[in-house]
Amino acid sequence: MVLTMSDCTICNFHQSCDSSEILARFGEFSVRHSEQEKKLKGYLYIEPRSHWTSYLDWSQESFLDFGKALEFATNWIYKNHSPVKIYTVTVSEMVPHMHFHLIPRYSDDLKGIDYIKLALQGKLLEDQSIRDL
Repeated sequence: MVLTMSDCTICNFHQSCDSSEILARFGEFSVRHSEQEKKLKGYLYIEPRSHWTSYLDWSQESFLDFGKALEFATNWIYKNHSPVKIYTVTVSEMVPHMHFHLIPRYSDDLKGIDYIKLALQGKLLEDQSIRDL
């Protein structure tokens, strides 16, 4: 099944103009909170507002704006949640609209791909993911 822009959850989010979840904008890119279902404080997305499915869609200015968005997002996570590490992942298979997951890790109990997989699925156990500050 191929999604069209009208079927795209990310396009629909940005067209709804619900800016309450958006922390900042840098050119085409928005930095926003993930869904509560992820159960992970500080989990953010960086997304272009346009329906880009490949780096070939990006301009030189877009790459610069993405760098600014990434800098803002990582600084925001460290300042507000103090994780041990932040993973940055893009897969864009379930939703072809390019987007980046910034996934904070708060302990050394579970690391790497195993942690990322559970975080992406919203299946981290509370003691593996959330640290109340």
